[in-house]
Parts: sequence; C-alpha cells; structure tokens
Amino acid sequence: LYPQNDPNLDPMDSAKLNELADKLGKLDQEYHLDIQGHTANNSTEDNNYSLGKARAEVVKRYLHEKQGISISRMSTISYGATKPLSNGNNRRIHIRVLVLK
Repeated sequence: LYPQNDPNLDPMDSAKLNELADKLGKLDQEYHLDIQGHTANNSTEDNNYSLGKARAEVVKRYLHEKQGISISRMSTISYGATKPLSNGNNRRIHIRVLVLK
C-alpha cells in the first residue's frame, strides 16, 4: 500500500521484490513480468494514470538494476483508479508472472 501520491519503494517493498526475484531465479522456464500500477481515486484521471505508471516503472527499474532482470522480460501498464479492490487497497502494484512455453 503506497502512501498517497508516492511512487517510491519502501524497505518492505524492496524485500518483497527481492523474494520475487529469488523465486524467478529458480524457475526453469522463460517468463515475462506484467507490472501493473494502481491508484486510489482521489485525483484526476490523468494524474492517477501517471502515478500508476510511475509506480510500475519504479518496480521495473528496481528489478532490473538491483536484481538483474532483463528489461525485455518486463512490461508496465497503469490502470490508474479504474480497477479498485473491494478491500480498498488500491494504491498498489500487481505483478503477474507469465510463464512462457
């Protein structure tokens, strides 16, 4: 759960990304990461989209620079505030690991 209007990672986020990278390193299959940025609905649609994109790009940059995951294995998309969760945890990143055959 990101602080409002903040795209930056905190130590807990970094730890979770490190854990993900460790698991990915143990895969014996090719994969692609679909990194999705989400925001709360307390700004304009354009601002929400931009913030979601910034959050996804920060995660992509971290995984590339700190964990050595190739940029070509990752894509980012922002959903802004268009896909809220029922539990209210909307300031988030969702990463889908797509295993390739």
